[in-house]
Amino acid sequence: MTLPATAEGVCDRLEHSVLRDLAWLLATPDLIELTGPTTYPGRPTRQELGLVDSIDDWLANLSSLVSALDGQLATRMGHYHERLWHLMLDNAPNTRLLAKNLRITQRRNTLGELDMLYRTRDNPNPIHLEVAIKFYLGLPEGPGDATCQSRWIGPGGLDSLALKCSHLRHHQLPISRTATAQAIIAYWL
Repeated sequence: MTLPATAEGVCDRLEHSVLRDLAWLLATPDLIELTGPTTYPGRPTRQELGLVDSIDDWLANLSSLVSALDGQLATRMGHYHERLWHLMLDNAPNTRLLAKNLRITQRRNTLGELDMLYRTRDNPNPIHLEVAIKFYLGLPEGPGDATCQSRWIGPGGLDSLALKCSHLRHHQLPISRTATAQAIIAYWL
């Protein structure tokens, strides 16, 4: 199967909605890419997952597992999205999910949580992955120019794409590089 460049019309022939959602995750590009002096691995590519040529077969093989999980993947959009990633990382040919929602604490204080740790077949070192799925409404006018992330606001107007990106860049991703997190991650080496 060749996935389209966009998510429109992805895998309409798949009977189970979870399989269609997994195909959508594989076809949909990231909304943001964090660039700058500090780089992070980002989400795994189809090649890193081992899903370059065998997506149809892989999805078909997951059918019975997905049917057995029916109703257990969560109802809240963010939790469902994370569980789709868990399912993908733990069942793709070249990756294994090591940990999920890994709390990082220091002296009884929670510093944060790592969404996922996984490894690839070619790299035994744990890789930290943060994922998010959110609804944002684009404002035709507002702060900054037309491409400003502050113009994309969340429900209630208290959240924005700019705030999410800032939190991701300055807290969620860097936490995995702290000494406290590295000591916890070392368990999976």
